[in-house]
Amino acid sequence: MVQIREAGEEACQKSLHNLYKVGRIKTYCLKREKWEFMIGLFVEILAVLVASAFVMIVHELLKSIAYVLTGRHCQKGDGRRIFRIFQYVDSIGWILFLTCNAGFSKPFMYRLKEKDTNAAIGLTGFLTLAVLTMAALTVYVLKVRFIQYDDGTDFWNQLSYFIVALNGYVILFSISLFIVNLVPTITSDMALLIMAVSPKSLIPLARMDAGLKGVLLLLIILGVVGGLSNMVINTISRFILL
Repeated sequence: MVQIREAGEEACQKSLHNLYKVGRIKTYCLKREKWEFMIGLFVEILAVLVASAFVMIVHELLKSIAYVLTGRHCQKGDGRRIFRIFQYVDSIGWILFLTCNAGFSKPFMYRLKEKDTNAAIGLTGFLTLAVLTMAALTVYVLKVRFIQYDDGTDFWNQLSYFIVALNGYVILFSISLFIVNLVPTITSDMALLIMAVSPKSLIPLARMDAGLKGVLLLLIILGVVGGLSNMVINTISRFILL
């Protein structure tokens, strides 16, 4: 009976020891999964912020260059001021890009007095976003789609994930900013083109500006603009990308 009791106690201790080991392994796995999730989330947020800032800066900088080259009422020093690139990053627009996949940039303060200048700035804005989209798609087709990564937390794996995410978000944000600029708020590319065709439309557009901005902001927050952007990407993927 004593031997049986000792054997039972030994078996019980082994079972408890095994359970302890299993518990430690599960705890370690959970901690590792949490760490991998946090690293992945940080990399993705970084990709969103960099991609959105890049799209905003390129879009507005090229419009500003068009303004300086074609505008006859530029102020002295505008040629230097337009290259303060972070002035084009709108803080609210940046947050919206992060949370809603769509936002808006902060344009340079133009003196909108010439029809040809308005046309040049508006066309430059739309063409810039179109070229950005096609350039990012080309990079994806030729290079990015072949980049491989997994759930590991090592530097090169996370760098690969960052490059893939950055490329995807540049495509997405270029399309969403294009859609946002179709709404004729007073600083949008569409409004510039309308004023190039009809300079008298400035006053009606200015009167409607607050309402249009409110509707646009609502559409962004509700995910309508982001959803349309994803629909465009899916269409391109279906008919163009193999």
